[in-house]
Amino acid sequence: MDKVKNTANNFDFFNVNNRQNQIDNNRSNDFEYDEIINAAYINFNKKYKKINIQFGLRIENTDSKGTLTAMQTSNNNVVERNYTDWFPSAGITFTPNRKNSWALNYSRRIQRPNYQNLNPFEYRIDELSFRKGNPFLQPQYTNNLKLSHTYNYRLTTSFSYSFIKDLFAQVTEA
Repeated sequence: MDKVKNTANNFDFFNVNNRQNQIDNNRSNDFEYDEIINAAYINFNKKYKKINIQFGLRIENTDSKGTLTAMQTSNNNVVERNYTDWFPSAGITFTPNRKNSWALNYSRRIQRPNYQNLNPFEYRIDELSFRKGNPFLQPQYTNNLKLSHTYNYRLTTSFSYSFIKDLFAQVTEA
């Protein structure tokens, strides 16, 4: 499976003086982002009497390049990444009788920053605030572990634990 993303964004900022548009070289720039994700999957599922076992594995290779070209040459940046990751998942379900089942599941996931979070353009929201992406953001990885019990196909109780590495979030500064 291949996933290809190509984006180009040209941002020209103008000041209007005497009804004439004059480009602002300090705030105008171009941002291009290319990303190719190649993935392969394998899955195994087997049932033994009252136990069901599932195992899956996904491998992904990501190749990306973000290029910021500003009219101020000191602001030019290129961010290139090429990495391969493994994403296992596993689960075991035990059903001792028709009214009860127990399940234990594990998975590892990835969340890549979206284009808007990577785009280093400075967007002025109002006189006092602006928004700006960070092209150096890394993807975040989540490991999930979940134990659950289902009674009579109606009531499910579960305990979950998640560990996130390289968390990224929107930050508002005052």
